[in-house]
Amino acid sequence: GTLGAIGLLLRKWWAPLAFALSLIAVLVQFSHPFLFLQQSKGDMAMLAFPIFIVVMAIIQWQLSRAWQRKGWLACWPKEKRHE
Repeated sequence: GTLGAIGLLLRKWWAPLAFALSLIAVLVQFSHPFLFLQQSKGDMAMLAFPIFIVVMAIIQWQLSRAWQRKGWLACWPKEKRHE
């Protein structure tokens, strides 16, 4: 997430990719309480923070994709042409 935020501030093309990788990491990290812990089934308070983090990661990723579509981020690196 931090790398993606730095990429957005610098308007780099790789910012959406960094946010996507961060989202995948968050999903992997917080999948344990959702999938494997039986005690979390009835305790919504325990799941509130991981849900908030996942939602924020999705919002950041979508924001960076919107900025890319609007052309506010730099394009993919272009090949140097030797003339």
